Amino acid sequence: MDQQDDDLAKAAMDADDAQVAADQSLIDASKQTIQSAQDQIGVTQAQLGSAKDQARQALAAVNQAKINLAHTRITAPVDGTVIARRMDVGQTAAASFAAPTVFEIAQDLTKMQVDTNVDDPMSAISEWGTTQLPNRPSLAENRRTKNYSSAFR
Repeated sequence: MDQQDDDLAKAAMDADDAQVAADQSLIDASKQTIQSAQDQIGVTQAQLGSAKDQARQALAAVNQAKINLAHTRITAPVDGTVIARRMDVGQTAAASFAAPTVFEIAQDLTKMQVDTNVDDPMSAISEWGTTQLPNRPSLAENRRTKNYSSAFR
């Protein structure tokens, strides 16, 4: 029986050696998995840092755009009605010593004085907006002009 016990013990020892080798392989594989995960953590942390940097750059660009927008707002020094636009949308204003005229603004259109020269035939118009013309006088009479100054309210 010694031989049989010896064979059984040798078989058990071989099985135990195989189990130790399998366990060691599992330990080595686990160590590699841990190392791979740690490397992935490093890569992910680097990506996080890069994303934070990009977010800071984007925020800085937004803040700069807000500042630029605030500098492009044109405000009139008075309230009123725009009666003339001197620049087109998108046109670049030339830098000079004096600020360029962008708009002409009338403060109060209900109080306006009109100074004009009117030909004699036109002087027969009795009220503003009338389109009737009197009989036309001779050419010599047409050349005479009168100076009218009226205040409209």
